[in-house]
Amino acid sequence: TKVDMSSSVSLISADRGNESLLSKGGSFVVANSGEIGFIFVKVISVAAIEMKSVHLLESNSPNIMVECGKWAGVSDVVRGAGAAARWSSLNWKFVVKKDENILANVSSNSKLIGLVTISM
Repeated sequence: TKVDMSSSVSLISADRGNESLLSKGGSFVVANSGEIGFIFVKVISVAAIEMKSVHLLESNSPNIMVECGKWAGVSDVVRGAGAAARWSSLNWKFVVKKDENILANVSSNSKLIGLVTISM
């Protein structure tokens, strides 16, 4: 399973006004040296592709759960999606602190299809 957040994750701001962060290909690039303690992230949409089938007689009907620190977001189920699904208009906003990861978990009827960890 591949989870694509690269075209749909946007940086809102950082905690230091003299440094700028740019979103480039799904990773965050610091434009100035120095340490940033946290960033604000907004997820608009997520796509999962090449999902393996986890059911014997039916297509995958996946949802995605994204977690970061104490924050978690759960999408609606995409009924009968099969091998690919997209969740649009999520409008999830959360803070990623230094040394935290973003975990995306895709499942269908409580059966794990795949997961990905994004390190910041």
